[in-house]
Amino acid sequence: MSEKVSSFVRTTGEGTPVYCLLCVIFLLFSLFAVQAVRAEELTDEEVIRLCEITALKSKERMETIRTWYGAADVEVQVYKSNVNEGIPERIIKAHIEFSVDRVNDRRSFVIKTLEHRILDENGDYAEGPHAINGGLILDDVFYRYTTEDFNAKGTVDSWQERIPGSTRESLLSDRAVSSGSLVIIPGTGPDPASYSLLENFDPMVWFQFRPGSVERRFSTFAEMVRVHPESREFHVFEKQGNMFLHRSIPRGINPGRLSSHAIDMTKEFALVSAIQKNYETGKVVYRWEPELKELDGILQPVKVEEITDNGTSLTKITFVNSHINVPIPERNFTLHYLGVRQEDMVYDNRTQERSRVSDTSFPEALYKTQQERSRPKEYQIVRYAFIAVGTILILIVLFRMYCQWRVRRSREGT
Repeated sequence: MSEKVSSFVRTTGEGTPVYCLLCVIFLLFSLFAVQAVRAEELTDEEVIRLCEITALKSKERMETIRTWYGAADVEVQVYKSNVNEGIPERIIKAHIEFSVDRVNDRRSFVIKTLEHRILDENGDYAEGPHAINGGLILDDVFYRYTTEDFNAKGTVDSWQERIPGSTRESLLSDRAVSSGSLVIIPGTGPDPASYSLLENFDPMVWFQFRPGSVERRFSTFAEMVRVHPESREFHVFEKQGNMFLHRSIPRGINPGRLSSHAIDMTKEFALVSAIQKNYETGKVVYRWEPELKELDGILQPVKVEEITDNGTSLTKITFVNSHINVPIPERNFTLHYLGVRQEDMVYDNRTQERSRVSDTSFPEALYKTQQERSRPKEYQIVRYAFIAVGTILILIVLFRMYCQWRVRRSREGT
C-alpha cells in the first residue's frame, strides 16, 4: 500500500473500515479480471464445428507444403526417470540438413553430431562417439549412410540388426578399410514419426504435431460428439480467449494417461500444445510445444520442444534457413550429398549382397540425379541419335575441308 493511502488510513480515525473497503474493492477487481478470462463452456454444435475447423485447417496447412529444404539445430537430453528429475544421462547436439520434395516423393537428410556427452559412473560427463547419419529416400528405396565409431558400446550390435547375415568380425573387418557404410533398404524405411530423429529425420514430422494426427484426432472428436454426445462426460471442450481447449477426464479404475490439447484460433487453428500426464503420478510423459511464425505467407515452426519416451527424453529443435515451396538443388538427392566415398561398404538388403563403392561398381545408378534418372528411355534414344547424326555431319564437313585443302595443294604444286 502506498504512503498516501497508509497516511489516509491512519488519519481518518476509521482506519480499519477504510482498509477493509479497499481490500473489498481490490478483491472485486480481481474477480472481474478472472471472470474476463474464464473458460467458456461449449455446446455440442460448437464443439463439432471447432473440431472440424481444426481438422480442416491442419489438412490444408500440410497440403500447402510442396517442397522444403533447410537446416535444423537439435539437442537431445536423455534422463533416467523423468526430465524434471536429476541431470541428463546423455546429451547429444547435432546439426541437420534436410530436403523434402513431396511432389516427386523424395527426401534426403544429413545429420552431423556436434557434441555427445555421456554421464559416467563417477557422475562426470565423458565424450561419446560422434557420427554422420545420412539418408536418401528415392524411387521407393531407402539409402542409409552412416559413419560412426565402431568401438563405441553397442554400435556393432545395432549394425548386426540392420545387416542380415553379418557378424561382429565381418563388420569390424569392413571398418578396417572404410569408416562409412551404405545400407540399401527396399521401401521408404522406418516411420520417421516413431523413429529417432538422429537416425531418420523428416521435417514434416515437426511441421505440425505428427503429420495427419491433428486432422485425424479432431475429426474423431467431432464424430464422437455427433454420434455419442454422452462421451463428453469424459472429454472437456472449452474456449478461453483465443484458445480452443480439450482435456480428458479420468474414468475407470486405471485411467492411465490424461491428455490435453490447446488450439490457437488466431493462428489458423494450429495446435500449440499437446500434453499427456500419468494419472497416478501427475508426471508429464509426453509434451509437444512449438513456436510458430508466419514466414513467406506460411505458418511454420521455428522452434519445437518435445518430451517423449515416457517422460525420459527431451528434444529441442530450432529450424534455420528454411526454404518452402522453392526449387531444391538436384544435388541434394544424390549419394554425393550424403558424403558416400570410394571404398565405403555397401550392404544391399534387397539381394543380401555386400560390396564396396568403386568406379566400376554401379556408380551410375547411385550417383545420377533424379532429373537424369527420370528421363524416359525414348528420350535417351533420341538424344543418342542426335549425337550420332551430329557427329557424322561434323566428320563429313571435316572430310570435305580436307579434300579441298588437298586440291589446293596439288594445284599450287603444279
